[in-house]
Amino acid sequence: MKNNKRLTLWVSIIFVLVLSALPFLTSCSSNSSTTTANSSTTTSAAQPLELKIGVMSCLTGWFAQHDLLEWQELQMVAQYINDNGGVTIKGQQYNLKLVVEDYQSTDAGCTTAANKLISEGMEFVIGPNAYFPADVGKIFADAKVLDVIAYNTLTPGQLGTDTPYTFQGYDGSLEATDAAASYMVKNYPNVKSVVICMPDDGSIPWVQPAATTLLGGMGIKVLGLVSLDNSATDFSPYATKLASYNADAVFYINGNLDGFGNIMKNLRALGNTNLIAAANNNGVADTITVAGKDAGINFFTESNSTGDQGTPSVTLQIEQNLTAKYGGNREFIFMESNGLYELSQVLNKAQSLDPTVVKTTWESMTTVQTLFGTGNMGGLKTYGINHVCAHPMPISSSDINGKVTFGGWQPVIIP
Repeated sequence: MKNNKRLTLWVSIIFVLVLSALPFLTSCSSNSSTTTANSSTTTSAAQPLELKIGVMSCLTGWFAQHDLLEWQELQMVAQYINDNGGVTIKGQQYNLKLVVEDYQSTDAGCTTAANKLISEGMEFVIGPNAYFPADVGKIFADAKVLDVIAYNTLTPGQLGTDTPYTFQGYDGSLEATDAAASYMVKNYPNVKSVVICMPDDGSIPWVQPAATTLLGGMGIKVLGLVSLDNSATDFSPYATKLASYNADAVFYINGNLDGFGNIMKNLRALGNTNLIAAANNNGVADTITVAGKDAGINFFTESNSTGDQGTPSVTLQIEQNLTAKYGGNREFIFMESNGLYELSQVLNKAQSLDPTVVKTTWESMTTVQTLFGTGNMGGLKTYGINHVCAHPMPISSSDINGKVTFGGWQPVIIP
C-alpha cells in the first residue's frame, strides 16, 4: 500500500513539472525558427537569417555568353561567403541568398528587371554589366537601393553625382584602358602607335577621347578608331580596315569574346601579326579557341587562370571550386562577383542593413579587399563621386610563337 501511495505521489509531481515547463518549451520552439532579414518574425540571434541580394544578369540574349559564366561565379562566391560566416550585423549572422532577374541583353529588359527587384523588396543589387548601368542608375537612386555595377563605359547615367546609390565594383573601361596601356608601354616598348577597336554600343563619344588622352600621355599615338557591331557575324571588313592604319598594335577596348577572337583570326589571315592589346577580360585560352591556334599569337588580355602567381588565397579557393564543379581549364571573369565580395565586407563594416548607412560607410572607405587584391576607393576627381573600387588587373599573354604566359598584376588607381 505504501509503495502504491509513493508511486502516485511521484506521478503527480512529474505531471505538475511537465505542465509548468510547457510555456518555456513552446517559447523555445518558436524562437528557433530561421527567417529572412526583412521578416517581422522574431528569431534567435544564434540562428542565421537570409539576406536577399538582387542580381541583374543576362541569362538570355547576345550577352549571355558572358553573363552565364558570371552567374556561375556569383553563386560560388555567395556560397564561399556563407561558408565562411556570411555577414554579421550586431551579432546576427546573415547568409546571402541571390535573387536573379534576367534582363535579356536589352535596355528595356534592364529597366524591367530593376523595377521588379525593387518591387520584390531588394535593397542591395549586383549588376548590371557592360553599358547597361546607364539604364538603371536613376531608378535605383530614386528607390534608395544600393547598386554595385560590374562595369562602366563612361556613358552618362552610369556613375556620378546623379547616381548616389551606385558603386562600381570592378574596373571599367577607363581603368581597364589604364592597366592595358601601362602594361603595353612597359612590355612592348616598340609600340608607338595604335588603332583603337571597340563596339559601337553608344559609349564611343566618351571612351575614345578618354582613351586617346590616356594613351597619348604615355607616348602612344592613336591613329584612328574602328567600331564593331555587337551582332556582327562577318569580321573581315573590320580586320581589313584595322590593318589599313598600319599601326604598331590594335588596342581593343570592351567588346565580347566572339568579336575579339574573330578580329584576331581575320587580321592574321591578312598577314598582320602585330600586337593586339586587349583592355578587357577575354581569357587567353578562350580567345585562342575562337581565333584558332595558329592565329592566337602576339596578344594579351586582362585575365588569369587557376594557380597564377599572386592570386589571393580566397580567389584561388573559389577558382578551384569553380573548376571542380564545372570542369575545364577556364579563365575567370569575376566582375559581378567581385562586387558581391566587396559588398559583404562593407556590410560588416557598416553594421547596418540600411542602404543609406551602407552607402555612407562605403564612400568614406579608402581600401576594400577584392578578388584581385587590395582595391583603392577613388573616383571623386574622375567621376565626381568616390564610388569606384579600382583594383589590380591580371595580365595574360600569348607571344609571337603562341606561348601563353601570366604577366602578373597591373596596379590601377583612379583619382
